[in-house]
Amino acid sequence: KRAPAFDQMLGNLHVEKKRRVEKGPRRTRNHEPLVEAREVKVDELHANAMTETSQNVMTVGKRLREICDNSPGNRIAMHHFVTNPTSFSETVENLFYLSFLVKDHKAYLWMDSEGTTW
Repeated sequence: KRAPAFDQMLGNLHVEKKRRVEKGPRRTRNHEPLVEAREVKVDELHANAMTETSQNVMTVGKRLREICDNSPGNRIAMHHFVTNPTSFSETVENLFYLSFLVKDHKAYLWMDSEGTTW
């Protein structure tokens, strides 16, 4: 089915060119004064060394040790330990924290003949 064609146009055919409105100069924003960097002392670095990430890595390490101590062969399948079936983001976080334990040689990963990562 075709769209109907126009027989006539309603309205004025005389078109006036719109005049451009001239704007004034741009206003600048009032910027807050810049904050100067302060010197960080070595004592402050040691006090802040225990970050949230390192605390979570220690928590995951303690939990891994508890589970492995109570399991046969002192091991657990990696996917059973890190996977949260209801939260993908928590699974990624668990893998992230486990990677630090592996890097620090506090946890080890290996694959058996069936392809399970322990």
